[in-house]
Amino acid sequence: MKTRLIGGIAVIALAGVLAATALAAGSGHAKKTASLKIGISLAGYSTDFWSSYVAFEKAAGTKYGVSLVGPISSNGDAGKQATQIRTLIDEGVNALIVNPVDSAAIAPTLDYAASKHVPVVSVDVAPTKGKVYMIVRADNLLYGQAACNYIGSHAKGSGHVAMLEGDLAILNKTRPGHDEASVTEVIGQVEGKVAIMSDDIVVTGGTLIAGAEALLEAGATEVYACATHGLFPGNAFEKLSASKIKQITVTNTVPIDPVNRPAKIDVLPVSSLLAETILNVFADDSVSAIFAGENQLF
Repeated sequence: MKTRLIGGIAVIALAGVLAATALAAGSGHAKKTASLKIGISLAGYSTDFWSSYVAFEKAAGTKYGVSLVGPISSNGDAGKQATQIRTLIDEGVNALIVNPVDSAAIAPTLDYAASKHVPVVSVDVAPTKGKVYMIVRADNLLYGQAACNYIGSHAKGSGHVAMLEGDLAILNKTRPGHDEASVTEVIGQVEGKVAIMSDDIVVTGGTLIAGAEALLEAGATEVYACATHGLFPGNAFEKLSASKIKQITVTNTVPIDPVNRPAKIDVLPVSSLLAETILNVFADDSVSAIFAGENQLF
């Protein structure tokens, strides 16, 4: 299962390789921070999500005073990525941040990195084979729980906000154009109910706006929305502010402009979750325990 996090992923991934190279110092494989070279290999970064990630990665590199080689995009080609990573290693990078194209095909490349004492931090994808120092992922389920708790404390009226392991309603969505969304059908009974839409990421907000209009037309009394990550490029703030969505809740995995942010967009912090995750990783404690087992599918 793939989950996404942008600003936090960039910082943690970079911190992870710094820690990895520091641990290798006893074997003579680490250098001073100022001379560290970190190679970055991504499956691709043509989307708004990965473009934002690259920007955060570069900012983190400047902050920590390390030299970044890349990011290099393999455009979804696992073979090309393997060749690129081997080239980065042969060019003398001290560590790697990798977003694998294929969780299995990356194994021989990870073995090669290990043979050269180059630690690897995997972003967003957990390799099925091969050794990595750290896998940096977020759990949208936990953020969804936080959003439900927040909405429950702010929504008016009687009743409860319930997080169910099943779909109450399904929105049939199409994309007539780039960053455009059209909801053609609402499957499920929403008449007379408060509807809460949940998504992993909000970019322009087109999906949420179209979904809210469809839900209201189907009889929903109010529409709330929550998502793990909020990008809000261009005029997204203006569009969402003018929409019929009552409230939108996101986390601060991506910095959100506090000056121009509309009042209907609430931001929940994830700093404590990230801090606890890092602490457990370095203490060799269970990360799953942080999520009370809710991040386990089976």
